[in-house]
Amino acid sequence: MSALYDPLVTYDPKSATVKPHLAKSLTTRDGTVWLLELRPGVKFTDGTALDSLAVKFNWERVLDPALNSPHAEAMRSVTLNVVDEHTLEIRLPRTDRTFDHQVAQELTYVGSPDAIRRDSAGFGQKPVGAGPFKLESWARDQKQEFVRNPNYWQGPDKPLLDKLVFAVEPNTPTMAVAQNRADLNFQDSERELRQARDAGLAMSGTPNAGGPMLAFNSGAAPFDDIKARQAVAWTLDQKQLATALGTGNEPALTVVPTGTPLYAQAPRQPAPDLAKAQQLATELRVAGKPLVFTMTCSQRQREACEAMQAMLKAAQIEATVDIKDANAYNQALATRSYQAVWGYDSGADLDVWLAGLTRSNSSSNYLQYRSTAVDGAWETIRTAATPEAKAAGYRTLLDTLAADTPWWLFNQMPRYALARKDTVTGLEAAFGDGVMRWDLVGRTKA
Repeated sequence: MSALYDPLVTYDPKSATVKPHLAKSLTTRDGTVWLLELRPGVKFTDGTALDSLAVKFNWERVLDPALNSPHAEAMRSVTLNVVDEHTLEIRLPRTDRTFDHQVAQELTYVGSPDAIRRDSAGFGQKPVGAGPFKLESWARDQKQEFVRNPNYWQGPDKPLLDKLVFAVEPNTPTMAVAQNRADLNFQDSERELRQARDAGLAMSGTPNAGGPMLAFNSGAAPFDDIKARQAVAWTLDQKQLATALGTGNEPALTVVPTGTPLYAQAPRQPAPDLAKAQQLATELRVAGKPLVFTMTCSQRQREACEAMQAMLKAAQIEATVDIKDANAYNQALATRSYQAVWGYDSGADLDVWLAGLTRSNSSSNYLQYRSTAVDGAWETIRTAATPEAKAAGYRTLLDTLAADTPWWLFNQMPRYALARKDTVTGLEAAFGDGVMRWDLVGRTKA
């Protein structure tokens, strides 16, 4: 995306703030009315202007039911008014001082309205943006070729590359880099990362919230009872599971990524305590609610689920492993028809990702988790006029989530850009927030 479209704004995980990029600024005085100011003279690669009308068109388009856009919730009940060619007024239905975070995650890329109007159905195959590159050719399921945008808004010195090729390598993507068949690969797979370390590749990482987790359906038995959630969480052992899977990533102690401002204050996931787990399981059994449940997993997660199943048996907790293909797995999440599900859930920005996962009224809350304290904390975070007030909201939020145990976290899963040493330049700056800034990337030698 970021090769073809430049982001309007970007999220900086180190400061947990949103910074302008293609936009000059995105500001608010009261959290209800926001102003987006665009840089003058920016054009899409078809020669049309990236102005406030273009942004308005793109943002309102996500509400079209025919598109079924995953970004529609960010624009619900939002009113857009064009102030002038480079200024867009955004009126929210309620105070939200985190709206800039929504823009960075949900609305930051815009395409040429002229190109979309000419062929709305085909725009996905022939996209037109204002980024450092433009699409030259696309062999579906094989490769995409991009060429330098000669009229890029940052000037003639950028981008640093003349051409960019994205090729599909389903089997050995890391070895393709190590063997000089590719220059760059992006990975969070532990197996691939081990290969990268063994091959001596350069690795530029970015923090990510969340990661692999066993998520509980808090809206249905048995995990509508906190004792059931805690019994499972106190049984499972991160080190034991890591040994069984042969993984080397650090254990995840909180959903807050390391190196971010909130990490130091975030409560840690408790260490396993089999005695406590057995006591809770006994209490549930005496109450006529024996802890028996089904753990939903995808085919490639079978080994992890079976290892957890064996651990749970030691606490007299009976778990059945239900292996589903990709379609059935996604359907179970979408319809909330599971009891516990093993998978990967993460996001760069807690203001957006964690809010979607834990707010009671969020369409992304597949956990069916409900908490008036958490909803209140999110309201504090959204309306906070100072960093101190926002931090206080997060303290309440994280403390409540830690006590309620809506999930059990396994390990950290940072995403890495992999390259041969001294061949690709600019990766640290380009990949700091997990969104590749292709205008900063260069190549030194084969």
